Amino acid sequence: MTIRNKIIDFCNEKKLLDSGDGVIIGLSGGADSVCLLFMLSSMQKELNLKLCAVHVNHGIRGSEADRDEAFCKRLCEKFDVPFEAVRADIPALAEKDGLGLEEAGRKFRYAFFEKKADEMGFNKIAVAHHMNDRAETVLFQLVRGSKLNGLSGIREKNGRIIRPLLCLTREEIELCLKMNGLDFVTDSTNLSSDYTRNYIRNEILPGLEKLRPHAGEHIAETADYLERVSEFMEKAAQEVYDACVSAEPSKPGSLRMSVNGLKNAEPLLSEMVIYKAICLVAGRKKDITEKFVLMVKELCDKQSGRSVDLKYGVVAKRIYDNILILRETRENAVDSEDVNCNNVFCTVISVNEGENALDLIENLGGFPKDNLKKFFDCDKLLSRFNIRSAEEEIVGRKADAADLMAVYPDGRRKKVFDILKDEKIEADERKNFSVAAIGREVLMIKGVRSCEICRVDEKTKNILSVSFGIQDTEA
Repeated sequence: MTIRNKIIDFCNEKKLLDSGDGVIIGLSGGADSVCLLFMLSSMQKELNLKLCAVHVNHGIRGSEADRDEAFCKRLCEKFDVPFEAVRADIPALAEKDGLGLEEAGRKFRYAFFEKKADEMGFNKIAVAHHMNDRAETVLFQLVRGSKLNGLSGIREKNGRIIRPLLCLTREEIELCLKMNGLDFVTDSTNLSSDYTRNYIRNEILPGLEKLRPHAGEHIAETADYLERVSEFMEKAAQEVYDACVSAEPSKPGSLRMSVNGLKNAEPLLSEMVIYKAICLVAGRKKDITEKFVLMVKELCDKQSGRSVDLKYGVVAKRIYDNILILRETRENAVDSEDVNCNNVFCTVISVNEGENALDLIENLGGFPKDNLKKFFDCDKLLSRFNIRSAEEEIVGRKADAADLMAVYPDGRRKKVFDILKDEKIEADERKNFSVAAIGREVLMIKGVRSCEICRVDEKTKNILSVSFGIQDTEA
């Protein structure tokens, strides 16, 4: 069987291409994407495909990146495929979003591909991942501790993104190019093993190939099998989800799960249902780990009123025969038009009779050291400030020259701007720092420090968790 026929059979089996499709081709100029462009252009007439190749210059490799862009343009002229290039300052985007260069570049590329597909009315986006990429991803996910879904690696189809070369090895791709006299460019950053994926590609996978020939193919085949198992499990979990999960009418955006429904389901399925519910309420999947799923699952054996504090301000509460998954967020306004407010999440965690508050916090992941979240003795805090509800009184806002913070356990205070001055923060920048405060009394300066009052100890009965709203992006 020829390589071309192998790709055609794969696309037919996986239903990746249909007659009349409009396809955006992600073209880097590397061997994989050149092979993808060549194959799709060779299939263009018989499938009546509309094609457009898109190249992203990441603004990282200077003249080498310009060389790649020029190469891609010439290649598309050769195959008579429309071409568009876009330039992006990925290092600046990475710094802005707090991402690594690889993640920021991938995020920009896919967003631009989607945008271009919308503009042209195309229904497919083809990228050049192959069998070795899938094996690398499985290894990467494995060492990260991913479960079934992650271990299926890269999938051949995700929305309108398709991967027609996932049936080929890297060696087959290079052979295809050689047989057809096609050149390609090499990204010098791929030769370095400094990045995790590059290390797996350049060191780990070749080592496994020495131990067991065709190791990459075998890993990819296992990933394909696990993908089918994952799809089967997801269908079964969806049935459980439909039976025991419903919207919570009193709290829009929240979900109600039947405790009996979760207990009667197979443990793996109930955990998948809980994971899905948390992700839906949180609005993302990133960093929603097994730890949080098990914390919610344990509520099935706790009495009504117990709650656990999860990621991104999401809280799970046992209410009689149900568990509620909800976001306890509130936009706290400040009476000033020129002050930019920030969300602060406040959650009260009750300590059961016989439990130790310090042990409970340890089970929640310990005392944070990033000054984005802090635990307080809720009762002490209510008494100190003579308030009825910390959740109603604590606001997120910008720092002010009149703000004070208790920097000693006995309550002695210091001006917040003086604290920022000690941290070498310039005067004109101090007013831009976010704080969580009750009136002028600051509990936390975002990312800098927290106050030293109302600490949690062995006698604490109610823990108040205060955290800044931290937004993250999906990779």
